[in-house]
Amino acid sequence: MMGPPRSWTLSRKRNRWGGQLESNPGNPVKDLEVHIQVRLLTHPKLMAAAARLRGNVANPFTLYVAGIAYSREHLTNGFIPDQWVKSTALVRKPETVASALSVSGLWNREDGGYRIHDYLNHNRNAQDVKDIREAWRLKKAEQRAARPRGTFAGHTRGHSGGQG
Repeated sequence: MMGPPRSWTLSRKRNRWGGQLESNPGNPVKDLEVHIQVRLLTHPKLMAAAARLRGNVANPFTLYVAGIAYSREHLTNGFIPDQWVKSTALVRKPETVASALSVSGLWNREDGGYRIHDYLNHNRNAQDVKDIREAWRLKKAEQRAARPRGTFAGHTRGHSGGQG
């Protein structure tokens, strides 16, 4: 029996609790994904933030996940600038929600913004992502250079030798 395609294989990198950090670590598209553990919805720190907001768990959950997405997209190593928090339209009163996330321990207050607590325990650092993207770019350039001219992904352009 054949194993799964190479793209399905899982990384051997593990976080400090033994969980896998990423699937397919060589694909830069995967760096655009946000991985959330299902237990986040009932995590005590998220519940503490919700309690500070009169029991509303949707706003701290939304801002927390959006913060992770922002950091992954912009390669900030978990830093979320105050300007982004102030300007986001994802939640009402985002500064109040950010403060609740900070007091509960999900975010840490820093000069000019917040830092997601333990972000680098669950996500690659910015330099690693840049290195992976560069290696991917070089690999793809090498593959393209090795192809005969006039072909695209192994297919010839036009219909030479066909019917008619």
